[in-house]
Amino acid sequence: MATNLLIDKETSIKDIAILVLFTLIAYIPFLGLPPWEGNEPLRVIIAKEMIQTGNWIMPILHGKPYLAKPPLMNWLIAISGSLFGTVNEWTSRLPSVVTTFITSLIVYFSTQRWLGREGRLFTAVMTLVMTGILKKGREAEIECLHIMIITSILLVWINGYLRRWKPALLWGISLFLTGIGFLSKGPQVLMFFYMTVIPYLLYRRKISLFFSKGHLFGMIILIIVLST
Repeated sequence: MATNLLIDKETSIKDIAILVLFTLIAYIPFLGLPPWEGNEPLRVIIAKEMIQTGNWIMPILHGKPYLAKPPLMNWLIAISGSLFGTVNEWTSRLPSVVTTFITSLIVYFSTQRWLGREGRLFTAVMTLVMTGILKKGREAEIECLHIMIITSILLVWINGYLRRWKPALLWGISLFLTGIGFLSKGPQVLMFFYMTVIPYLLYRRKISLFFSKGHLFGMIILIIVLST
């Protein structure tokens, strides 16, 4: 058994190295070009304002509070800019690369119940190189961060459900992550979560889980996260 664990650990390290290599090749060389476009300058201006003023709580755009989108992506761009000493095309787009890579890791490690090692690696690599993700993963935009959060929420929930977690743990962790998701793109995260979970529970004839005390506990966790 110890030998099998060692082999699994070595295999996982090799697979992670492959994912790192794909990320480096597919994303890093392309971060500097083209110049910012679309909504990228908007994220960058807010991030620069955070660095310059030290006000990381309220996003500011041209001297006025910016409330159209939550601040999580702005924070990540500002952190990247602070670490590298400047906010430019490369540093502002790096958070999207990191979140895309993390998504591939989530897919790799969260699908062991259904896929073998090669299947998990293939799925994780395909996550990295899908056309839409390739494009958004090279931009200083919210989408790849949002994809990472949605992926983690749904895979945590389905793994917890199939492993028969206690309802409080199942809903508590899932809705805690959902609360974090509000900081990326707002209430859309609730729609993605419940439009997936409710039909699944109906299909499995387990809709009573939705009305459980555990779900109520999860909602309380969500409210606490949103109120902090």
